[in-house]
Amino acid sequence: MPCDRIQSCRYCQWLIRLGIKHHPSPPIAVDSPFRAIFHAPLPSLHPRSAPSSPVNDFEDLDLEPLERSQLLMTIALTALAFWGGAQLWLWLGQVQRWPVIWSWTGVAIGLGLGLAITGLSGAIALVWPGYRRSAQAYLNWLMPSLLPWDALWVGLLPGASEELFFRGVMFPGLGADWLALLGSSLCFGWLHLAGRKHWPYAAWAGITGAILCGSAWWTSNLLVPTIAHITTNALAVLIWHYQRAKA
Repeated sequence: MPCDRIQSCRYCQWLIRLGIKHHPSPPIAVDSPFRAIFHAPLPSLHPRSAPSSPVNDFEDLDLEPLERSQLLMTIALTALAFWGGAQLWLWLGQVQRWPVIWSWTGVAIGLGLGLAITGLSGAIALVWPGYRRSAQAYLNWLMPSLLPWDALWVGLLPGASEELFFRGVMFPGLGADWLALLGSSLCFGWLHLAGRKHWPYAAWAGITGAILCGSAWWTSNLLVPTIAHITTNALAVLIWHYQRAKA
């Protein structure tokens, strides 16, 4: 049927240029995974009910959507790059890597920290609309091409490689002090900056980096932030797909 917003709808304007008079079937609206935790109503991505600002559209991230195979390959190559960068820094900088000590206590602390970060992220999304929209846009770009069991891949590879680089090598390489914590966290936040309008997501990533770095410093064990990071990433995939299945 024709769109009731034909003068402002970019889909209709595009179709008019092609000589097509009917609006295509609109994409399915997808809510943020935070709604699964807090049941907070969030803005829809449906073109007829979306707000005038395009901030919820993944296109606003200045990123091209990727197929599942492309996305998984990108994750793998990025993890390999972080691993290689860490090894190069260890070799050239004469840095001693932050220790990894296996213990069930470390695993338990890491799991608890990952759950706490996930819950805190949801709470911040509930009270800070800018972060909620930014996180929603990022997740709606990243998650649709992934399957629920990709949570293991998305959790393990970025979690292990990023913790090795930022907390395992960069933190001690910068001096293993408060300035090193701040510097490595700022770099970690910058890594997650997907466009100037989405600085809230990068800001939260920087805060998360500081929390993870603090846990490594406090426990003297890189295992703790690694488990926490893996848990947080995996939960993001699982919660997003669970919420979409309920919709």
